[in-house]
Amino acid sequence: MLSLLNDMAFSEQQLEKWGEPINETHQIKCQNTIDEIKTLLSAKFGNKVTLSLQGSYKNRTNIKIDSDVDILIKYNGVNFVNRQFLTPEHDRLYELYRTPATYTFSQFKNDVYDVLKTRYPYSAERKNKCIRIKESEDRVKADVVPCFKHRRLKTFDEASAIGIELITDSGESVISFPEQHYENGNIKNKDTNYNYKPTVRALKHIRKHLEDNGIIEPEYMSSFFIECLVWNTNHFHFTGSRKEVLTKITRQIWYDMNQLKHAEYTEVSDLRWLFKGNGHDYKKAEKFMWEAYSILK
Repeated sequence: MLSLLNDMAFSEQQLEKWGEPINETHQIKCQNTIDEIKTLLSAKFGNKVTLSLQGSYKNRTNIKIDSDVDILIKYNGVNFVNRQFLTPEHDRLYELYRTPATYTFSQFKNDVYDVLKTRYPYSAERKNKCIRIKESEDRVKADVVPCFKHRRLKTFDEASAIGIELITDSGESVISFPEQHYENGNIKNKDTNYNYKPTVRALKHIRKHLEDNGIIEPEYMSSFFIECLVWNTNHFHFTGSRKEVLTKITRQIWYDMNQLKHAEYTEVSDLRWLFKGNGHDYKKAEKFMWEAYSILK
């Protein structure tokens, strides 16, 4: 294993190239895909929905290898709410004044799927969390994500944070805060002299090489997971050459996982814990960062 890792060492030039954003031609292909799907869904739902982006394309951490687009279609008429922070009195008031919804999330996802299946009969595929549109010569792969607004309540009629929520076909609730994720990622990038996002992109390329060489399994580390892990690292590590930055970042994350400091890690939104209650495995992060560090050092 060690000899294989040594043979895989990367040059500074290669790491710099991996840190670059996708090229203009591929960027145009992504944007064309977004425009086509947004036009189609807007024609069906009008102002009943809000269409936006999330994921690595919006956050500018995508690479050509995994360059798909995530399009949110949020229905504006229904909210999911988190009431766990309400006092008993405000919880009672919420129950008193709330209006039960008549349009369910499953109905909304069915309606979105019907529209996409009609337009893309051979390319639209219903998945657990989204409707996937397969890539073609003219478009990249797109995940269309139906969702409702998620409101984290601090009083019966006021939210402390607003995000999105969906119910998977298997019945699980998925909550995220894509706008806060986007804003915090941009702040981190600026505060690290614009080294945060190139570091994430380079690590995604390293992940691909580890997969190709059988060191980790495909889909062992999601792009979201990598982005969050790097976001939690100290700003002062983002100085030096690309290899020096990557070496310091992978070493810090490995150390934090090894020393059980993972409980302090949050998602990039800073509104949800990364590990506590969210299903991410710190042992996977520990293994991935060790393998990446072993190549870089």
